[in-house]
Amino acid sequence: MEPEVGIHPGVPYETYESWDATRPTIVKLFAQHGCAEEVRWYLDGGERTSEAMTVGRAVHCRALEPEEFAKAYCVTPKAYENKAGEVKPWRGNATVCREWIAEKEAAGVTILKSSPAYPRPMKQIEGMSAAVEAHPWAGQLLSGGEPEVSICWRDEPSGLLCKQRLDYIRGKVIVELKSCADASDEGVMKAAYRLYYHIQAAMAFDGMQALDWKPERYIFIFVQTKEPHLVNVVEAEEAVLEFGRSQYHYWLGQLKTCMDKDEWPGYAHYDVGTLLLPPWAGSEL
Repeated sequence: MEPEVGIHPGVPYETYESWDATRPTIVKLFAQHGCAEEVRWYLDGGERTSEAMTVGRAVHCRALEPEEFAKAYCVTPKAYENKAGEVKPWRGNATVCREWIAEKEAAGVTILKSSPAYPRPMKQIEGMSAAVEAHPWAGQLLSGGEPEVSICWRDEPSGLLCKQRLDYIRGKVIVELKSCADASDEGVMKAAYRLYYHIQAAMAFDGMQALDWKPERYIFIFVQTKEPHLVNVVEAEEAVLEFGRSQYHYWLGQLKTCMDKDEWPGYAHYDVGTLLLPPWAGSEL
């Protein structure tokens, strides 16, 4: 489905997902490994998901659309009642439990599962959301605006139709909420670079400008996944946006070339590569 160019508030995520346009996830994936074959796999329906991504999406929903959270997420009960009317500790392979899980999944509800990283996921999500709301800057930035705004624009250099879903727009400020392991200044700096948030920020900034909406600031709200759920609020400076801009223009150009030629080379596609030692080799001795 090809979307209309423009700013689309209130569009369900499923509708946004169906739009046939290039999203930052694709550009970041290309930038991460430079492997067109991997990008082709993603475009053909492959999807990377992880526990951290699931919890991150849940935090977004709880903080930005709290009225939708209870409809979209749940945890398994501690006990269930079997067909004989007996109350038993929850057991995932029990018939009643399997039926309950199937019913939730059919309704599109995400079941949050306990794990070593997230032993009590619902408690952690509620804690992160509360920390963001209580923070003097974060709480203010995520009020009086519009959550989950989808945009679509034409990137002029590549000619590709692009799309992005912005967490929050408040006035002329774009706000992005991110969960992280370390909310310190150094921690968020490293995470932003490693996860290509500069590309995401630059595309959002330029996409809105292409739609005649002139953003003034792009602000990240980072919230730590572990207690005490520390919050850090940082603005992407112009140098960050410029760096992201140069990267996404390059990789959109590479993507357009792959699409035009219908060639998606993988690693060592044209010749045998060379195995090198890492720069730190020998330093451990």
